[in-house]
Amino acid sequence: MGPRELYDVTGDSEAAMRLMVSESNDSSEQTPQQEYNCLLLAALATSTTPASSSKKKKKNKDSNNNVNENDVSLLDESLEDARTVVRNSHSDNLRNRCATTEDWILAYNRGLVLLSKGNVEELIREAWSYLKPVIHVESSSQQQSPPLELACRMGFLILEGMLTLYPTRMHGRTSETKDTETIKYENRSSFDLRLLDTVLAWLEENVELTKAPPQPTAAANYNHQSNATATASTGGAPDPQLKFLLSLYESRVNFFERTTGDATVRDKHMRSARKELKQAMEIFQHKLRPERADTSSLASLSSFSEEVSAATGGSINYNDGKQNTMPTRATSPLPPSGGSSSTKSNSQLSRILQGQNQAALNLKANAEQLKGNVKKSLVLCSEAQSLNNDGSSSNTSNYYDAIHQNNLGIVYESSGKSHLALHAFSKAVRSAIESNNSNGNGSSNICTFESDGTARPNVTLHVLNNAAVCALKSRNYPAAYECYSIGLATSNSWRKRPRTWLRLSESCIGLNAKVQKERTEGVSKCSKVEVDGKAKGVLLTKTGTNNINNTAPKVLPALASPEDIKTIRENALMRARMALKMALDLFGEDCTYSDELELQSARLSFAYVCLEDMDFKTALEYSMLVLNNSNTTAAVSEDPSELDRQTMIKRHAATARMYASEASASLGDPLASMKILVGDGKDDAFDRLSSDLGGVTIGMASANNKAKSRLAKAQTMVRCSASAASASLGNLTASKQLAMSAQAMENSYMASREGTSQARKALIYCMLREGNHGAALTLLRSAR
Repeated sequence: MGPRELYDVTGDSEAAMRLMVSESNDSSEQTPQQEYNCLLLAALATSTTPASSSKKKKKNKDSNNNVNENDVSLLDESLEDARTVVRNSHSDNLRNRCATTEDWILAYNRGLVLLSKGNVEELIREAWSYLKPVIHVESSSQQQSPPLELACRMGFLILEGMLTLYPTRMHGRTSETKDTETIKYENRSSFDLRLLDTVLAWLEENVELTKAPPQPTAAANYNHQSNATATASTGGAPDPQLKFLLSLYESRVNFFERTTGDATVRDKHMRSARKELKQAMEIFQHKLRPERADTSSLASLSSFSEEVSAATGGSINYNDGKQNTMPTRATSPLPPSGGSSSTKSNSQLSRILQGQNQAALNLKANAEQLKGNVKKSLVLCSEAQSLNNDGSSSNTSNYYDAIHQNNLGIVYESSGKSHLALHAFSKAVRSAIESNNSNGNGSSNICTFESDGTARPNVTLHVLNNAAVCALKSRNYPAAYECYSIGLATSNSWRKRPRTWLRLSESCIGLNAKVQKERTEGVSKCSKVEVDGKAKGVLLTKTGTNNINNTAPKVLPALASPEDIKTIRENALMRARMALKMALDLFGEDCTYSDELELQSARLSFAYVCLEDMDFKTALEYSMLVLNNSNTTAAVSEDPSELDRQTMIKRHAATARMYASEASASLGDPLASMKILVGDGKDDAFDRLSSDLGGVTIGMASANNKAKSRLAKAQTMVRCSASAASASLGNLTASKQLAMSAQAMENSYMASREGTSQARKALIYCMLREGNHGAALTLLRSAR
């Protein structure tokens, strides 16, 4: 019996687009959640790339004006050369504001390159080294401060890196030290989450102090006026683009907080996220969307339908079949352009604004999906996708189509439509691969740069993660293993996440159980042997052993290699053990994980694998570790998430007792095995153990047939284990009674007597030990 039938493991979430698997009472009823990809890199990367890199970029541009992997390396080298020139051209004592600005621009572009190469940790370290003296003003009195707008953009770059590394707060750690100047990183890959809080708080204070750059009015452009008369007065207002980014990131941080606190705190974060999204979309409509001379005043965003219509600039059909025709901007033809350079600038600005609008719509779709408004979420996803139909290159279209199909897959999965979700994820993977191939980009950690300097990250790994979780729920273990193995083989950040290794082991354990079932069914297939027309025996068409790893190699092939994918069915147990060792090592790096569900899940899974591999001593050791670190006496809470957590803790402890009992019996200590099962020795000990094991109470079973079947299945397992321990102790009478009770429980939830029956095996064993061969034979025949 595999651990997946007894308890859940927590989900592992990956970077910008992610699928979070929440805990539930039934491992087959996992509820996915996610944060949609926001395309914020396109909104971030608006500063000009250094002139020293322009020549190399021109030489290596492809037909789609994108920068491939070789160009990214050349760009990195050019940035380093430029930074060296800037630093050497001014002495430390004579550094003026211009030199400081140049240095910061180069550092910012360097950060974009690091992010594009997948070196998120290095990005955070370098960006924080620049921003830290600005935040702690007292320590930078002797240094020239950069322009505030540029410092704010560096702060947003740090937030992007932190949210990429840590999907939710539960994935990171926060130290108890209140001194923000002592924020450090460990092993060059782990960051204190106080860094995120510190940077966000600083941005909230300083974005309001920025100044919007003077922009030419639409009327001035239309009438071909000079730049001097075309400059619009900003009136000292903050930069609208920075305010827009601040609202989006505050919304993302509220999604980031959704796994912390009680239900009241989580609801507060979700309300705040929706509020920030509404503010961001209002800023976009009133401040960022280009206006024309004959454009009427922009409508306010006061409802969901208005938000969608305003975002698309047209009409849309809603669920009631009515059409909203509210105009949001004039539909007059575009005004004539002042020249080719102006046309190029307007085109680039339009694409950047398009990415910002898609970011807001996708986040809004995320909020609606988390509220359970599936139809509204799908409408918003479609509206975000419609903004991409602007005649852009097929490469860009493939890129955003991958994001769109991924988001659709998430919505379908959360609404229980797993087949539609898998179909959407497969289309997302195909589009992501086509987008990468068109760039000549073979690395999963590299993103591309557009001709205007904006970064376009590779979303393949994010889609693979979501597809893997969906495949696990559908019990498509080979597909789940392939997705996770590819991600772990190609992503440094994935290899540092213990939950990803835990999920990989789950797919291996499921695959191992599936192969064992196939082999068991194959053994039951036989043919009669006749000699001269008389039956002389039975020939088994296929034989097998309980341990499928007997012929496994001593050294596994490289992860995700063709040989690994081909032979994973034979090596599933060995690969699961390797993955669980990696997960346990990563969990063990911080002692704060000692009572976390994820660590307990990893220990239980490792104990299960050891039992399958007949390593009973190690199985007993890890089972006892779970028992000794399980607190099943926590105070009762009305918070649903806390109730689920307490249910999972009890299921972990109950599963550990089952594994420890089996390991003790196999080591020749049946007395210890029975003591572990009996627990406190009360009359209802087996019933309470069964209830904890199945995560179902007697009251739940009486009101729900599915819960009743689950409880009966757990009771069968407990009584079978107790029957085996009693038989080992020599008490055949008690053993037979427990076996008969187990079979009665089994008959209450199993519709057919065919197939493998542990209760029937236990009863036949007791009959054979008593010498009652006739009754044993009758029972065997009845199961045919």
